[in-house]
Amino acid sequence: MVFIYRIREMFEGWFTGLTIAGIMGFFALLAIALAVAVPLVIGIFVWRDAERRGLNRAWALAAALIPNFLGLIAYLLVASQHKPKIHCPGCNTAVESGVNNCPSCGHRFALANCPKCNRAVSPGWKVCPECGQQLSE
Repeated sequence: MVFIYRIREMFEGWFTGLTIAGIMGFFALLAIALAVAVPLVIGIFVWRDAERRGLNRAWALAAALIPNFLGLIAYLLVASQHKPKIHCPGCNTAVESGVNNCPSCGHRFALANCPKCNRAVSPGWKVCPECGQQLSE
């Protein structure tokens, strides 16, 4: 019983330092940190994704500043309509993924077509992703 009383005495001084104002101050700082960190993370995500898709990166600012995630939702709806872009190794032009030739310089992205479904396949692929046909090397 004496042991419990001494433990209580030890922690009693610590608990008196925690006041309501101290606890509220902690939560206020936490709220401010989240109010800055969440839009910053959303803005960075949208900036990088818009760059990858070839979209205007002003979406990042809109997504970060419009409250209640409405900007992020609007961006995701618009971005879902655009395929990611790839850069042509011949002329470094941004081209939609899935095309066979670069429209600027004519560089051919795929070296062959699948013998079964005629889908463009890249070198080194063992199986056609469309029909599952084994590809010869």
